[in-house]
Amino acid sequence: MLEILRKIILEFQSKNLKYITKREQTFPVVPGKATVITGMRRAGKTSFCYQKMRELMDTGTDRNQILYLNFEDDRLSGLQLKDCQTILDAGWSTMVGSLRQADFRE
Repeated sequence: MLEILRKIILEFQSKNLKYITKREQTFPVVPGKATVITGMRRAGKTSFCYQKMRELMDTGTDRNQILYLNFEDDRLSGLQLKDCQTILDAGWSTMVGSLRQADFRE
C-alpha cells in the first residue's frame, strides 16, 4: 500500500492544480491542526480543497508540502483503518524526497 500511496501523491504533485472560481465563504482554522472537510456529494468539498491549496501556495507553501488524496481513487479500495499511518509515511517520504531533489538542484 505504501508504494501505491507514494505513486498517487507524486501523480498529484506533478499535475497542474485546477483553477476554480474563488468562493468568499470562510471557515474556522485551528493553527497546527489538520482541516477536515465533510459534506454531501457534489456540495463543493473538492473545489474548497483546491481553493485552500491554491491559497497555501500563493502564500509560499511548497506544493510538495501539501498532501491530498482522493479516496474515491480505485487504487485505494483496499485501504483500511490500519493503513492510516501508511498514508502519513507515504506523504512524509515524498516530501523528504522532494526536499532532497531541491537540494541537489541548488
